[in-house]
Amino acid sequence: MLLRATRPRQWSKNVLVVAAPCAAGVILRPEVAWRVAVAFVAFCLLASVTYLLALTAIWAALFLSGVYAGR
Repeated sequence: MLLRATRPRQWSKNVLVVAAPCAAGVILRPEVAWRVAVAFVAFCLLASVTYLLALTAIWAALFLSGVYAGR
C-alpha cells in the first residue's frame, strides 16, 4: 500500500535527468553515471515524499473537520 502511494509509475518522468548527460555523450563516465543515478533516486524520493505529505495534510484536514471522525 505504501509503495503504491508513492506513485512509482510517475517516476518515469525522472528519466529526463539522464537526457542531458546522454546528449552530451558523457553518461558512461563513472563520475557522471553515479551522479545521475543519485539525482534520479533523489528526484523519485522527493516527488514521493511531497505527494505523501500532501495526502497526509488532506486526510488530517478532513479528519479534524469531522468528516472521518464519525460526526
